[in-house]
Formats: sequence, C-alpha cells, structure tokens
Amino acid sequence: MPFWVPCLLVVALTVLSWRVLRPLRLLAPRQFLLPHGMIWTGLWLLRGSVINRAGGAPLADLTILMGGLWTLGGGVCFAVSLALRVLLQGQGKS
Repeated sequence: MPFWVPCLLVVALTVLSWRVLRPLRLLAPRQFLLPHGMIWTGLWLLRGSVINRAGGAPLADLTILMGGLWTLGGGVCFAVSLALRVLLQGQGKS
C-alpha cells in the first residue's frame, strides 16, 4: 500500500471527527488538538517502526514501537476521557 493512502485516511478521519464533534461543543480547540496531536505522533512512531523493520533493523530495538503504541493509546484515551467528562457534566448539548 502506498504511503499516502494511510496518511489520507488519517487526515480525513481527523477532519471528519472535527466536523462531527464541533457542533456538539464537546471539546474546545485546544482539547481537540492535544489528544489528536498525540494520536498523530503515535501513528508516526508506528510508521517509523514498520520502516525500520522493513529496512532490516534488529528486532531488539522495540523502543519506537512501544513509544508509538503508548502515545497512540494515550491520545485515544485522553480524547475519550475529555469528551466523556463534558458529556457527564451535562454541557454536551447547547
């Protein structure tokens, strides 16, 4: 698969989630950009891990893979926790 296909999908899903969540007023722009920045960073680290493995780098260096997984998971959990906190406080619908 060409590199631009996953990048296009990630950009499209980020824009789509912004368009869907913005009318609900769940997250402020900073609250939206911080977790999505973490998600993007995690995806780039995972991409780097895949490229290193394809290039013949030793499997013992799993630091970039684990960093990518933790950053991606942390960004997803952070975004969900922010949205749930706003929804549970009753401020989700204006």
